[in-house]
Amino acid sequence: MSGPKFQVMRLDARSTLGETRLLDHESTPSIGQPTMDKVSFITEDQWRYTKWRSKFSFSLKCKKWSATYSLRYISAADYVNCGNLDPLGKFFDALTYSDIAGS
Repeated sequence: MSGPKFQVMRLDARSTLGETRLLDHESTPSIGQPTMDKVSFITEDQWRYTKWRSKFSFSLKCKKWSATYSLRYISAADYVNCGNLDPLGKFFDALTYSDIAGS
């Protein structure tokens, strides 16, 4: 969701906030195998299906440059394809990270 444009110290500014919640994602690995609900799971071959993801961004812009700060969140998940001895573990905690981009 894109926020309104506004001014900060005579610079053009904008903030955005986006959030998604995965309600359902079922798949059947092979014919005859049971259907799995993959919400809140990470799989090695079929990507990740975390329940929540969100992103907040704040941008400043003038005629010669622009800069954006982003803060992202990914909810916790279980790792489907690992065993008890896997060094990565069977569970990943929620993750929050940020980045800065400029031009």
